[in-house]
Order: sequence, then structure tokens, then C-alpha cells
Amino acid sequence: MGAGLKSAFGWSAIQSVARIVLGFLSVKVTAVYLGPAGIALTSQLNNLFSLLQGTIGNAVDDGVVKLTAQHSDSTAETRRRIVSTAFRWLLAVSAVVGLGLILLSPLVAGQLLGDRQWAPLVGMIALVLPVALIGQLLVSVF
Repeated sequence: MGAGLKSAFGWSAIQSVARIVLGFLSVKVTAVYLGPAGIALTSQLNNLFSLLQGTIGNAVDDGVVKLTAQHSDSTAETRRRIVSTAFRWLLAVSAVVGLGLILLSPLVAGQLLGDRQWAPLVGMIALVLPVALIGQLLVSVF
């Protein structure tokens, strides 16, 4: 096994262990401060965010990966146009979905979380959604 491969394996193992430990600690700290109801609320918000991000972003990611691979021999301008179109589409759709989610946040909070008082958290998801989608797009480009 080459030295580079050993080093990469070692760093990957360290990263995996660190993620497991930090994930465990963050759940424990969250559980102590928020209690069972807080953990449930956090999970429901995370599920809502993941659902929106996956629904909007996954198709675009697949398209960008496929088109970028198909046009790997094309000019840089062609690849730039693919990414630019995906970027604009994600911004437009996330703006429409985000605005709708902000307007309907009391209803969504009441139906999904059981209390309209959580509407600001639903609105915050709407504001963070475009940023997460752009991050997801960047990962698919690379």
C-alpha cells in the first residue's frame, strides 16, 4: 500500500471517528437542554428541510453531473452555461418555495409541529434553503 493511500486512509478514519463522537455529543447536549420534546421538534424541522432540499435540488444535481460529464470535452463556456442555468433555476425555485413557506409558516408549523408558535423556525428554514441548495449544487459541480 502506497504512503499516500495510507495517509488518506488514516485521515479518513480520524474524520469518521471525530464525526461519530461529535454527533453523539451534540445529540446528548441537545437532549439535556431541549428534552425529548426538543429532540422531536429538531428532528421534524430537519426532516422538513431535508425534504425540501431533496425535492428541489436532487434533480438539478443529477442533471448537472450528467451534462457536465457529457460535455467534458466541450468548451469551458458550455460547462459554465450548464452551471449558470442550474444556479438560476435553483435560485428561482427556492425563492418561490421560500416565499410560499414564509407566507404559510403559521399553517405549516401548526400542521407539522402542532403549534403555530414555531412559525419563525419554519420561516428560518425558508431563508436558509437557497444557501443549502447552492452548496449542494457546488458539490455536484465538483
